[in-house]
This record gives sequence, structure tokens and C-alpha cells, in this order.
Amino acid sequence: MYDVAIIGTGAAGISAALTLQSRGKSILLLGKRELSAKMTLAEEIRNYPGLGFVSGKQMQEGFINHLAQMNIGIVQKHVTEIAKTGDSFKILCGQETFDACSVILATGVSSLKTYEGEERLLGKGVSYCATCDGFLYKDQPIAVVCTSKDFEGEIEYLEQTCSKIYLVANYKNPKQFSDKVSMISGKNIRISGNEYVEMIQNDTNEYDVKAVFILRDNIAPSSMIKNLQTENGHIAINRMCETNITGCYAAGDCTGRPYQYVKAAGEGNVAAHSVLEYLSETGYKGNAKTRPYKKYPLSFDDAIDVTDLSNMPTDQTIDDLVRFRLTNGEVEFVEKDVCEKGDIVTITVKGGVGRYNRENIRVTIGQNLYDYEAENKLVGKRTGETISVLKDSEITITIHGIQTPVSKELTDEMVRALNNPAVTTLNQYYQMVKQEAQQAELDLITYHVLSEIHEQTPTTETPEEVIVRLGELEKEFFDKLFAQQMGKGILSMNEEELKKNLGVSTVDEFIASRRDWYQMKYNQLLGLSKAMNIELTDEFDYMNKYEVLMNLQTMAAEKIKNRVLGGMSHG
Repeated sequence: MYDVAIIGTGAAGISAALTLQSRGKSILLLGKRELSAKMTLAEEIRNYPGLGFVSGKQMQEGFINHLAQMNIGIVQKHVTEIAKTGDSFKILCGQETFDACSVILATGVSSLKTYEGEERLLGKGVSYCATCDGFLYKDQPIAVVCTSKDFEGEIEYLEQTCSKIYLVANYKNPKQFSDKVSMISGKNIRISGNEYVEMIQNDTNEYDVKAVFILRDNIAPSSMIKNLQTENGHIAINRMCETNITGCYAAGDCTGRPYQYVKAAGEGNVAAHSVLEYLSETGYKGNAKTRPYKKYPLSFDDAIDVTDLSNMPTDQTIDDLVRFRLTNGEVEFVEKDVCEKGDIVTITVKGGVGRYNRENIRVTIGQNLYDYEAENKLVGKRTGETISVLKDSEITITIHGIQTPVSKELTDEMVRALNNPAVTTLNQYYQMVKQEAQQAELDLITYHVLSEIHEQTPTTETPEEVIVRLGELEKEFFDKLFAQQMGKGILSMNEEELKKNLGVSTVDEFIASRRDWYQMKYNQLLGLSKAMNIELTDEFDYMNKYEVLMNLQTMAAEKIKNRVLGGMSHG
């Protein structure tokens, strides 16, 4: 967990990062490595103290150099949601999640307007992340509003999941997708539905859909974080840059005019000092380290340095996991009168949006209700009390019972009941669970390290004819395989058989898909070998020695394991 996550790499975000780094706090700086695109377009900036007359490009270079001198790295991820869970924040970047004790929003001001119905139906069919929520709409019709080619991979994922896609492509030269995808006009887009998305409309037609995925670089802060207060389209803050959400601060253009770099930098500094005071008063402290600034291309050790290593299991997390497994999650309960965080409360929830129409729920305060305002209001209440929480409409919560969970004492007999001859004592079981948990986290770390390396552009590209030849070789292999299994090969399959067995309609489509796959594998092979300083000879046969890539990945995983566990006091 980081001390603070800073969302945005404009003047406000960078100013906050520099201040917090100088005070020894761990920072997760999320944004674009090239910083603000608008900054580079400025012909001349005159009012930034100490710089004189500079262009936006010169200011950008100065900011980047300053980050490098302070050893602050930028994590180039697209933030889709921020959720406050208990006393900390979860920052969701697609399927990847980061944890922080506090947050500074420095997202800048976006010229993009939300669509009619977007904010009202957010989380009820409107989503900003296809890979997170696409599976919810398997074999159902959806719509996608996309603003950049960078998101075409998410559309391809939805192609494999949903029955029909109506695509609004608000950018030039979109790729040709399958017949599942129909391009529609993006004029006067409106999203409608009662409790959930039912339809998307434009100026010419209306389409029945179950969800609308809006894939854009910038997300309105009010959509990004639940219950954030805004005024006239900007985040509402006080003089200390505090928002209405405890632990969340905002700075820069996202808080309102004037839209100037000097104002943004000043607010970034104020927000940073507010975070310092907040962390000092609460005693919260993250266990992550600020990701060091690294110039690309990365060496293998560089890639490890810019990867989050802070989630390795601790003795406390292992103890919690062992207790849960050995007791099957069972605990003894002591009845009490007043709610505190961590209590199990039996409640009735009525009213509000559809998902809160539930009765007789057992909820662990701070974890399960998914309405943090309601959770906070439960604390201090007594059995039999009724409270109301104003949301989209009023929610009424009636408390029926309050119990404090008491953990059962763990014994060797519980371990022996698992019937594992190799593990018969509590201490042995702890060690086994610890190794399993560490290995799971190491696998995730390895994935992130390799991802950092694979994202780098290789210095040379595979000749097109080599990739095509590999596709042909694989086609021949599959042709023989299906000839053995089915008595006929790819070349003699009709369209229906090809779709059933290969997911394509033509042999040419199959070759094209494999060409992309081999390009990806080649980039992985080249990037990983270069990062690990292993030279591949010109005679390397990419088809028949594919296991070399697997060997490289195994070597990488072992190196990461030694590096990480070697530095763990509890590892």
C-alpha cells in the first residue's frame, strides 16, 4: 500500500509528488509519461516564476527532468475507478488494483462532456472498463463509445463475449472488426433505462442494449469516485484542497479557474501538505516504495524496480488466511448493544436503487454493504434502531442484532483433519500456506515485470515474410491435426466448420490472426532476451525452438523470486 496515490501528471500532480517525495512518503504517480498533451501545445508561458519565457515543450522537459532527479517514476495506467474501502483507497486500472492511504486528484479539466444518462446509470449498465465488466453481458447486445485507437483491444475482447456491438468510434481510421460490430452515428448520444441500461439512442435511431461501455482517456472525477462533491463541473475543495471525502484531496484545473500552471502547482503543494498532516494525525503508513524513475528501454533489474512489490504476504495476512481455512470461516459470536467497525450486523435494507432492496442481511461493517455513508451511520447505533441514508433516493436500514466475532482457537487436530500426510502440525500448515501465498504473489509480480519489458518497442521488427511463413507452418500443423481427428483438413473445411473449430471464417483470416500472435511472441522473446542480456543468434529458429521463450520466462521468474524473497524479513 502506498502513502498516497496521485492521479494526473500535470503541474498539480507533479508539484504534489515532488513535495511528498522530499518528505519521504511513498507515491504512486499515475498518468501519462509524456505528461500533459495540452502543455506541449503552449507556444509561450510567461508567468511561471523563475522560468522566464518558455514554451510548453520546454516546461514539459523541465518537469520530466525534475522527476528524474527526484527519482519519481510515472505508472502509465488508465484509472477507471477509485473506491474508499474502510480507511484506505483502492485505485482500479482496468483489472489491476493499487492501494493507497490517501488520494490526490489532479486530473485536469476535460473538454469531454458526459452523455445524457451516463452518470445516472453508471454501475447499472454504464461502464468504463470492458475487461472488468464485459463478462457480465455474455451473449447480450451492448454499445461501445470509443474515443481512441488505444482501446480497440477492449473492443476485440467484447467481440468474443457479447452477441452484438453497436460502436461509436469518435476517432480517425478505426480498424475493421467482425460482423458482430456495427458502426453507428455518434451525434446526440443518449443512454436510457429505468433502473438499468435499456437503450442507446442517437440522432437517427435507437438500439436495445444491456450495457454501454464508454472508453475514453478522461473520466469525470464525479464518475471516478463515488459521492465526490462537485460544483459547476469542478471538484469542490476548501483552502486546504480537501474534498468532502476524508483522505481525498484535489488540485489543479479539476478544481476550477484560473486554468494556469502556476495555480495548479501551488494547489498541488497545498494538497501535499494536507496529505502529510492527514497521515501524521491518523498514523496511517503504506508499506510500498515510490517507483523509481527509469529511462526506457528498461533492463531486467529496472523492470523489477518499477513493479509494485509491496503486496507480499505478511505474518498477519498469513495468520488470517490460516484461520479462515481451518475454521471454514466460522467464528463464535458475542452479542452486544452498540455497532462498531468489524461487527456482524443483521439488518433490513429497503428503498433506494434496486440493489439495496434486500432484507435480513448480515453485514460486516466496513466491508459488505457497498454504501460507505450507510456503513458509517451504522457505527454507534443500537439494536432495534432505524436509520435513513439519502442516496439516489432514501434507504432505510433497520438493525435487528449486533454480534462481535470471536476467532476460534486453532489446534493441530484441525490440521490433521485435512488428511495431508505431509502436514500434521499447525506450524507446518502455516509454512505451507505461507509458501503458497508467496508463490501466488510472485507469479503476479513476474507477470508485471514481464509486462513492463514486453511493452517496450523492440529495436528491430520481424520481417513480414518470416511471420507469414510461421503462420503457414502452423496452418499446416493444424491441417494435419484436424485431418487425423476429423478426416479432413482446414483447406477443405467450409465456413461453418472453420467457425466451429477455429473461430474464423476463412483460411486467410486464420493466418492473419496467427501472424499477430507470432508478432507478439517475437516481441516478448526479443524484449526479454535483451533485458536479461541474453543474445539470440541469427540462426535462431523461432518455430521449432519456441521453448527458448519458456526457458527465458522461467529464468526470469527464478531471478525475481530470489530478488524479492531475499529482501523479505518475513520471507
